[in-house]
Amino acid sequence: MATALSPNYAPGVNLLRAILLDESERELLRDWEELTEAGIAALRANVGPDVDDPRLTELVGEMSVRSERFRYLWGRHDVHPKRPLVSRLRHPKVGDLELHASKLAIIGTDGLILKDLHAEPGSRSAELLAILGSLAASGANQQLPGSDDHQGGGSVA
Repeated sequence: MATALSPNYAPGVNLLRAILLDESERELLRDWEELTEAGIAALRANVGPDVDDPRLTELVGEMSVRSERFRYLWGRHDVHPKRPLVSRLRHPKVGDLELHASKLAIIGTDGLILKDLHAEPGSRSAELLAILGSLAASGANQQLPGSDDHQGGGSVA
């Protein structure tokens, strides 16, 4: 179900890297600017005493070279802990979704984080998420009638 939302929602994918470098991820996220700002500030908050961590050094180096947005935000030195938020997505198959998001650190896994996304029960987003789940389960790759690629609204009858 997660990869039906985005191929980047898969084990081993660094979501911050994907959000900043993958154009399809930028198109998916209706509030991309706010998410990149919060993500980089949360990265700074999580660094703490591990400033010499090789994975962090590699990520910051790569992102500094490849992303102007990262360079700008990293240079601001904002620090904010991760907090639950609402992810506003524009999915190419079902249209606009609003999903509550939270992240949970998995103890004993060397930094593995579980991201939970869910729709408000009974909401239009819950209905669209169920449709997306059905499409993913059936292997359907077609555009739904009534949805509109990246045009907002994307209603499904």
